[in-house]
Amino acid sequence: MNDVTPPHHASPLAAIDAVAAVGEVRSTPCGSGSMTWHLFGSGRPVVFLHGGMGSWLHWIRNVPGLRRHLRMLVADIPGHMDSSLPPEPYTPESVAAILLDGVDRILGAEAPFAVVGFSFGAAIAGHVARLAGTRARTLVLVSPGGLGLPRGKLPEPSKWRHLASPEARREAHRRNLQISMIRDPSHVDELAVHIHSHSVERARLVSAPVSLGATLQDCLPKVRSRIACIWGAQDPASAPYMTERRNFIRGIQPDARLTMIDDASHWVQFEQPARFDEALLASLDDPVAP
Repeated sequence: MNDVTPPHHASPLAAIDAVAAVGEVRSTPCGSGSMTWHLFGSGRPVVFLHGGMGSWLHWIRNVPGLRRHLRMLVADIPGHMDSSLPPEPYTPESVAAILLDGVDRILGAEAPFAVVGFSFGAAIAGHVARLAGTRARTLVLVSPGGLGLPRGKLPEPSKWRHLASPEARREAHRRNLQISMIRDPSHVDELAVHIHSHSVERARLVSAPVSLGATLQDCLPKVRSRIACIWGAQDPASAPYMTERRNFIRGIQPDARLTMIDDASHWVQFEQPARFDEALLASLDDPVAP
């Protein structure tokens, strides 16, 4: 496959277009509308679910490397970016059912797959894996939300909805990335700010109650997949209470692969894409059965 990694000087739109151009877009039903999938590569099918108020673009820096090894089904979760709102009542379980129906329509109802979820998407991914049973061979939780465990205290995020100036909104989004998503300020580049601002401002669902609740804690004991976790070592929400997270996951699967990636915060796959890709492929290849 041709390299699709855009040059560092490329504008955000050019960088996104370069990646999107090597994939295809599919739609599957979502309530009275549809949800959008970006499909890349070939090989083992793996579903990728973004974080809260995000979009498929949370994985933009991982597509060039991972599409060489995997068939990537990268979703806009219902209520985010180009996907329609799910029907009421909105629950993690109902959204997971819409996602699994989409996977069935793309892959076939009997096809095995793995699912990778980031933050809020990890909570939803747990329910996808639970509904899929043994078809979901591996569940990889990236900086997972929904565990119902203690979290580090973060500064109050900048409010942006009242700001009329696009420049002021962008600066608020930039600060919020530095507070909770990206460790190194130099990594809060124009691509990161564009993805975050564009995704957040198009999200129609409030994901915080799912991320801050315990839906994944309740769900994981019922999951039949092999479980793995990946965190950024400097994630301010998780790092102060990593012992509790390790103990909880190991209490469900003692041999679960737990990976910490240094020099990374919450959005670990964006901040350290090469190391993340390596850790993810190792998690998918791990022969240890639950």
